[in-house]
Amino acid sequence: MQDSFPINPRHSSDDQATLSLRDILHVLFSHIKLIISLFILTTLIVTGALSIWPETYESSAKILLTGSRSNVPVSPLPASKSQVITTSGLRAEAINSEIEILHNYHIAEQLIDRFGMDALTPPTVRPVTQMEKLKAALKKFLRDAKEILNEFLYTLNLKKRLSPREATILKILKQLEVKQVPNSDVIQVSLRWNRPDIATAILDTLLEQYLDNHMNARKTPEAYPLLKKQVDLIEERLKESDAKIRSLKQKLGITSIDDRASFLDKQLSQLESSLVDIRVATAQTTGKLSGIRSQLQTTPSSIKKAEIRQLEVRLNELKFKERALKKQHETYRVEADRLNKHSAELKRLKRQIPVDTENAKYYRTRLEEARINELLDSKGIINVRIIAPPRASMEPVKPKKLLLIYIAMAISLLVGIGLAFISDFFDHSLRRGSDVKKHLGLPLLASVPEL
Repeated sequence: MQDSFPINPRHSSDDQATLSLRDILHVLFSHIKLIISLFILTTLIVTGALSIWPETYESSAKILLTGSRSNVPVSPLPASKSQVITTSGLRAEAINSEIEILHNYHIAEQLIDRFGMDALTPPTVRPVTQMEKLKAALKKFLRDAKEILNEFLYTLNLKKRLSPREATILKILKQLEVKQVPNSDVIQVSLRWNRPDIATAILDTLLEQYLDNHMNARKTPEAYPLLKKQVDLIEERLKESDAKIRSLKQKLGITSIDDRASFLDKQLSQLESSLVDIRVATAQTTGKLSGIRSQLQTTPSSIKKAEIRQLEVRLNELKFKERALKKQHETYRVEADRLNKHSAELKRLKRQIPVDTENAKYYRTRLEEARINELLDSKGIINVRIIAPPRASMEPVKPKKLLLIYIAMAISLLVGIGLAFISDFFDHSLRRGSDVKKHLGLPLLASVPEL
């Protein structure tokens, strides 16, 4: 039945919910050519595109970083034991520093200088078969199209024109991946290239250049003499400070400035208190003596004269003691002034000695490290080890051809089925005898079979 009607009674709202499996299969089989054609066409296009898509291989290596150059016995300094440098792990900053050294523009430049631009470009193979010629023609067409697009972008100043050397450096940096292996001091270096042998050779050269840069960056041949000079200066300053302290103590005739200062303060305080008492007693004796002398003028008495003699003797004793105490007080005061005069210098020297002692200890440690580093540098020993040399993948990491073909096949089937249902939805014709009664409610009188 091939008649068509101006209306579309087949897709009324009452019938949409009663779509049966038979109807679904009818739609699929009625559009089987469309589905199969789209499936085959998509598969062929994707397969053809993947056949000219350049393959990318990955070469990777692993580097172990140690905290220092360990397990290397070195000859000791005089009066010290042989030392072994050990490590207990690295900080994240140290590992990130090594990652930045590996992944930078300068090391890529050095890589090209050592490897050569020509070695990075694979040789062109002359096509022999018709299929190879077709692939070569398609690749050439795509390259030309890309160059035309780039020229257009250069003209509009939307893209910067790079020299072949600069473009190769940026390509290396883009394809180079450097990352830390989780929870370890290991760095994984990976490089993707269109040929596995070239990828391995590039990565091997890059690691050699990195090791050279690493050693040169940490090689400080002038460090040991500078540190030795600094240690000598600090030790000389310590000796001078100690000699000055001993000289001042000998000059002052003391062993402890603090104890002597405390003793002098105590003695001066006692002498001042004694002088006050003597002056009070002297004043009392002088007043009493003046009173007795006044009485003696009005009433002469032998007893009063004897008492006056006793008071005069007492007054002379007090004056003698006062002179002695003043003299002793002056002696202590002079010594205290002299002690205070040198006290600031002594305190400064005492404060400087612990500082210089700590500095000397620090620089001695650094001096020993510099001595060990010079010895290890002379032997070519560094704290970086390649634990896994560069090795390329056996199969290309990109593109995943089978995966992409399977995805394309699945998508083409889904799109074909979707187009079949869309086409059937917008189709207004009645193709089976049962459609007449089902959708129009009319009996079928006759049908003409297909010839």
